[in-house]
Amino acid sequence: MTQDHTDPQNNLWERMADFPGEQRVAGTQFSLNGKGYVLSGEGADHYYLDEGEFWEYTPETDSWKQLPSWPGSGRWAPGCFVIGNTVYATGGTALLSSGSSENMKDLWAYEFQDVSGTTAPAFDALSVFPNPVTHRLSFSVPEGNSYTYRILDASGQVIRTGEVANQSMLVHDLSTGLYTLQLISSDNQYQARFLKA
Repeated sequence: MTQDHTDPQNNLWERMADFPGEQRVAGTQFSLNGKGYVLSGEGADHYYLDEGEFWEYTPETDSWKQLPSWPGSGRWAPGCFVIGNTVYATGGTALLSSGSSENMKDLWAYEFQDVSGTTAPAFDALSVFPNPVTHRLSFSVPEGNSYTYRILDASGQVIRTGEVANQSMLVHDLSTGLYTLQLISSDNQYQARFLKA
Protein backbone atom coordinates (compact mmCIF):
# COMPACT_ATOMS: atom_id res chain seq x y z
CA MET A 1 0.00 0.00 0.00
CA THR A 2 1.37 3.42 -0.90
CA GLN A 3 1.32 6.20 1.63
CA ASP A 4 0.00 9.01 -0.59
CA HIS A 5 -2.84 9.64 1.87
CA THR A 6 -0.30 10.69 4.52
CA ASP A 7 1.90 12.90 2.33
CA PRO A 8 0.38 16.32 1.58
CA GLN A 9 3.22 17.01 -0.91
CA ASN A 10 1.68 14.46 -3.30
CA ASN A 11 -1.68 16.26 -3.22
CA LEU A 12 -3.49 12.95 -3.94
CA TRP A 13 -6.37 10.97 -2.47
CA GLU A 14 -6.09 7.21 -1.97
CA ARG A 15 -9.07 4.88 -1.52
CA MET A 16 -9.00 3.01 1.80
CA ALA A 17 -11.06 0.09 3.15
CA ASP A 18 -14.80 0.71 2.85
CA PHE A 19 -16.79 1.27 6.03
CA PRO A 20 -18.23 -2.20 6.88
CA GLY A 21 -21.43 -1.04 8.58
CA GLU A 22 -24.67 0.10 7.02
CA GLN A 23 -24.40 3.29 4.97
CA ARG A 24 -25.29 6.16 7.24
CA VAL A 25 -25.91 9.85 7.65
CA ALA A 26 -25.68 12.36 10.50
CA GLY A 27 -23.47 10.39 12.88
CA THR A 28 -20.55 11.82 14.82
CA GLN A 29 -16.83 11.22 14.32
CA PHE A 30 -13.64 11.80 16.29
CA SER A 31 -10.02 10.65 16.45
CA LEU A 32 -8.04 9.42 19.46
CA ASN A 33 -4.57 7.89 19.83
CA GLY A 34 -4.03 7.62 16.08
CA LYS A 35 -7.35 5.94 15.30
CA GLY A 36 -10.60 7.21 13.80
CA TYR A 37 -14.11 6.57 15.14
CA VAL A 38 -17.64 6.67 13.74
CA LEU A 39 -20.50 6.73 16.24
CA SER A 40 -24.24 6.32 15.71
CA GLY A 41 -26.19 8.19 13.01
CA GLU A 42 -29.08 6.97 10.86
CA GLY A 43 -28.97 4.22 8.23
CA ALA A 44 -29.11 4.20 4.45
CA ASP A 45 -32.89 4.58 4.59
CA HIS A 46 -32.55 7.77 6.70
CA TYR A 47 -34.18 5.97 9.63
CA TYR A 48 -32.83 5.08 13.06
CA LEU A 49 -30.36 2.18 13.33
CA ASP A 50 -31.45 -0.51 15.80
CA GLU A 51 -28.43 0.37 17.95
CA GLY A 52 -26.07 3.33 18.24
CA GLU A 53 -23.25 1.53 16.41
CA PHE A 54 -19.64 2.42 17.27
CA TRP A 55 -16.78 1.68 14.81
CA GLU A 56 -12.98 2.05 15.07
CA TYR A 57 -10.65 2.56 12.10
CA THR A 58 -6.92 1.69 12.34
CA PRO A 59 -4.91 3.36 9.54
CA GLU A 60 -1.79 1.17 9.93
CA THR A 61 -3.77 -1.92 8.94
CA ASP A 62 -6.49 -0.11 6.93
CA SER A 63 -9.09 -2.01 8.94
CA TRP A 64 -12.34 -1.49 10.84
CA LYS A 65 -13.54 -3.02 14.12
CA GLN A 66 -16.96 -2.72 15.74
CA LEU A 67 -16.98 -1.58 19.39
CA PRO A 68 -19.83 -1.75 21.96
CA SER A 69 -22.86 0.23 20.78
CA TRP A 70 -24.08 3.42 22.42
CA PRO A 71 -27.23 2.30 24.32
CA GLY A 72 -30.54 2.76 22.57
CA SER A 73 -31.28 3.34 18.92
CA GLY A 74 -28.98 5.10 16.50
CA ARG A 75 -29.16 8.89 16.78
CA TRP A 76 -29.55 11.59 14.19
CA ALA A 77 -26.79 14.24 14.55
CA PRO A 78 -25.36 13.56 18.03
CA GLY A 79 -22.38 15.50 19.35
CA CYS A 80 -19.21 14.22 20.97
CA PHE A 81 -15.99 15.42 22.56
CA VAL A 82 -12.89 13.69 23.94
CA ILE A 83 -11.14 14.37 27.25
CA GLY A 84 -8.10 12.21 27.98
CA ASN A 85 -9.00 8.64 27.02
CA THR A 86 -12.75 9.14 27.34
CA VAL A 87 -15.23 10.06 24.62
CA TYR A 88 -18.43 11.78 25.70
CA ALA A 89 -21.49 11.56 23.44
CA THR A 90 -24.65 13.59 23.81
CA GLY A 91 -27.71 14.94 22.10
CA GLY A 92 -29.13 14.12 18.74
CA THR A 93 -32.59 12.75 17.99
CA ALA A 94 -33.41 9.23 19.22
CA LEU A 95 -36.22 6.78 18.59
CA LEU A 96 -38.12 6.06 21.82
CA SER A 97 -39.73 2.74 22.78
CA SER A 98 -43.12 4.36 22.09
CA GLY A 99 -42.15 4.76 18.42
CA SER A 100 -41.91 8.55 18.60
CA SER A 101 -38.64 10.48 18.32
CA GLU A 102 -37.21 13.01 20.74
CA ASN A 103 -34.32 15.45 20.85
CA MET A 104 -32.06 14.17 23.62
CA LYS A 105 -29.84 15.91 26.19
CA ASP A 106 -28.34 12.90 28.00
CA LEU A 107 -24.55 12.51 28.27
CA TRP A 108 -22.74 9.15 27.93
CA ALA A 109 -19.07 8.31 28.50
CA TYR A 110 -16.92 5.52 27.03
CA GLU A 111 -13.40 5.10 28.41
CA PHE A 112 -10.71 3.67 26.16
CA GLN A 113 -7.72 1.67 27.38
CA ASP A 114 -4.90 4.01 28.34
CA VAL A 115 -1.18 3.48 27.81
CA SER A 116 -0.81 1.77 31.19
CA GLY A 117 -3.21 -0.95 30.05
CA THR A 118 -5.95 -0.17 32.55
CA THR A 119 -9.55 0.36 31.60
CA ALA A 120 -12.74 1.45 33.24
CA PRO A 121 -14.71 -1.56 34.50
CA ALA A 122 -16.85 -3.00 31.71
CA PHE A 123 -20.40 -4.21 32.18
CA ASP A 124 -20.57 -8.00 32.58
CA ALA A 125 -23.58 -9.93 31.35
CA LEU A 126 -26.45 -10.27 33.82
CA SER A 127 -29.14 -12.97 33.73
CA VAL A 128 -32.66 -11.64 34.25
CA PHE A 129 -35.93 -13.59 34.43
CA PRO A 130 -38.64 -13.85 33.42
CA ASN A 131 -37.92 -12.14 30.14
CA PRO A 132 -40.34 -10.81 28.87
CA VAL A 133 -41.57 -9.65 32.27
CA THR A 134 -44.92 -8.24 33.37
CA HIS A 135 -44.62 -7.68 37.12
CA ARG A 136 -41.39 -8.58 38.97
CA LEU A 137 -37.93 -8.87 37.37
CA SER A 138 -35.43 -11.18 39.11
CA PHE A 139 -31.66 -11.43 38.68
CA SER A 140 -28.68 -13.15 40.26
CA VAL A 141 -25.54 -11.29 41.37
CA PRO A 142 -22.78 -12.21 43.85
CA GLU A 143 -23.85 -11.57 47.43
CA GLY A 144 -21.87 -9.42 49.82
CA ASN A 145 -21.83 -6.30 47.64
CA SER A 146 -24.11 -3.31 47.83
CA TYR A 147 -25.56 -2.47 44.41
CA THR A 148 -27.21 0.56 42.91
CA TYR A 149 -29.32 0.16 39.80
CA ARG A 150 -30.27 2.14 36.72
CA ILE A 151 -33.03 1.33 34.25
CA LEU A 152 -32.59 2.81 30.78
CA ASP A 153 -35.28 3.03 28.12
CA ALA A 154 -34.73 2.05 24.48
CA SER A 155 -33.26 5.47 23.70
CA GLY A 156 -30.63 5.03 26.43
CA GLN A 157 -32.22 7.57 28.76
CA VAL A 158 -32.03 6.75 32.48
CA ILE A 159 -35.61 6.53 33.72
CA ARG A 160 -35.12 5.04 37.19
CA THR A 161 -32.30 4.70 39.75
CA GLY A 162 -32.06 3.36 43.27
CA GLU A 163 -30.54 0.87 45.68
CA VAL A 164 -30.93 -2.87 45.18
CA ALA A 165 -32.74 -4.27 48.24
CA ASN A 166 -32.80 -7.93 47.10
CA GLN A 167 -32.39 -9.86 43.86
CA SER A 168 -35.60 -8.67 42.25
CA MET A 169 -37.52 -5.48 41.56
CA LEU A 170 -41.01 -4.43 40.55
CA VAL A 171 -41.32 -3.23 36.96
CA HIS A 172 -45.10 -3.49 36.51
CA ASP A 173 -45.42 0.30 36.15
CA LEU A 174 -43.08 0.50 33.13
CA SER A 175 -44.62 0.95 29.69
CA THR A 176 -44.37 -1.92 27.23
CA GLY A 177 -40.98 -1.86 25.52
CA LEU A 178 -37.29 -2.74 25.63
CA TYR A 179 -35.18 -1.65 28.63
CA THR A 180 -31.65 -2.05 30.00
CA LEU A 181 -30.95 -2.86 33.65
CA GLN A 182 -27.53 -1.88 35.01
CA LEU A 183 -26.32 -3.00 38.47
CA ILE A 184 -23.25 -1.23 39.85
CA SER A 185 -21.14 -1.89 42.95
CA SER A 186 -17.69 -0.71 43.99
CA ASP A 187 -16.23 -3.88 42.42
CA ASN A 188 -18.53 -4.93 39.58
CA GLN A 189 -20.90 -3.68 36.91
CA TYR A 190 -23.60 -5.86 35.34
CA GLN A 191 -26.01 -5.18 32.50
CA ALA A 192 -28.94 -6.94 30.80
CA ARG A 193 -31.74 -6.05 28.42
CA PHE A 194 -35.29 -7.03 29.18
CA LEU A 195 -38.66 -6.69 27.51
CA LYS A 196 -41.57 -5.31 29.52
CA ALA A 197 -44.72 -6.98 28.20
